[in-house]
Amino acid sequence: FEKLKQLTMDGTSYPILSKHTSLKETVGCLLLHSYAKKMQGLSKCVIDSGLKKAFKVGANGLLGNCNLDEKLDDCSVTIGSATTKVQDKVNSILTSEENNIDFITEHMNEMTSLCQKLQCAVPNWFQKHSKGSSNTGNTKKTWCDFWDTTIKEELKKMFAAIKTNGGNSPNGVCTTFGDENPDSVERKACNHITAGLDYIKGIKDSGNGNPLLDRAVGCIALNLYADKIIELTKTNCPIDESKIKEMFTQWNASKNSCLNSANNNDCFQCKREDTYKSCHLSVADALVETSQQKCTSNTDRNEVQTELNKFLIENQDPSQSKSISQVKETLSTINDMSKSFCSRMQCAAKQYYANKKNSVQPKPPLSW
Repeated sequence: FEKLKQLTMDGTSYPILSKHTSLKETVGCLLLHSYAKKMQGLSKCVIDSGLKKAFKVGANGLLGNCNLDEKLDDCSVTIGSATTKVQDKVNSILTSEENNIDFITEHMNEMTSLCQKLQCAVPNWFQKHSKGSSNTGNTKKTWCDFWDTTIKEELKKMFAAIKTNGGNSPNGVCTTFGDENPDSVERKACNHITAGLDYIKGIKDSGNGNPLLDRAVGCIALNLYADKIIELTKTNCPIDESKIKEMFTQWNASKNSCLNSANNNDCFQCKREDTYKSCHLSVADALVETSQQKCTSNTDRNEVQTELNKFLIENQDPSQSKSISQVKETLSTINDMSKSFCSRMQCAAKQYYANKKNSVQPKPPLSW
């Protein structure tokens, strides 16, 4: 759109367009409209909402309307006795520019961050349910259906696996953590985090589900869970960010490297990252069921961290709590030092070191 607005009025180079601004903008809009439709066809994600916003903002200032939803298939122009379909002419231009278009759209489906993966998966989920099934009519879902049912149920499965496998099936990757003490807070933290990574890796495409959604949500929730571990252990047995990141890194290097994947863009690797903290979702209004009877909290639910924290943080009012019980239980297990004197000694040393390290007073080098 910016280029369309900037096209020169040089009469030598553009003898027709320079005299007819409305024609220039109309032809430009037709090309952008067809290009956007081509992008929709090539995209692995539902990008309708983003394209509509682009047209709404980009077309501002043009003489006429340029609407993505406008149907152009039946638009024809008659000159003399000849009638030509506009779309046929536009398609011929797009075909001649196919190489340039392919170059522009080559990296369109790349998703490098957790937020990007979730922003792709969520609209796909809403679109799938908006189409209905077996001629049963509208099965559009609300945000309550999405967060409070679909996502919560998936996370309950993950944290149940974290509780079972993190407590009973120590992960070999974690033997380098905790100063050779299997009961250490650090070792238990690693066992529970890697149990989550094992669960996410095991999510398969059954043909009926949405594995990208389940993996992305699971990975963000696991990162939030790791934040809770850092927060919980801070006063008693500090585990810093570098250790948490090392747990993710070592597990991925051992169990889930994408280096040998045939298509790295399709290889899902759950890493320690914080892009989710500013991640918000964009879903076209037409895909979401808006009935207040079905969902009384159906607006302003696009902030990912806010919604997922509801499952990880216990509400003071039990009637309002959406927290998953295994989260609190496993965090308590990780932070429990009562069964091992060695663990208490290790934590006391860590706490002493952290206090000295964070002190504003001059201090000698730390040593035994």
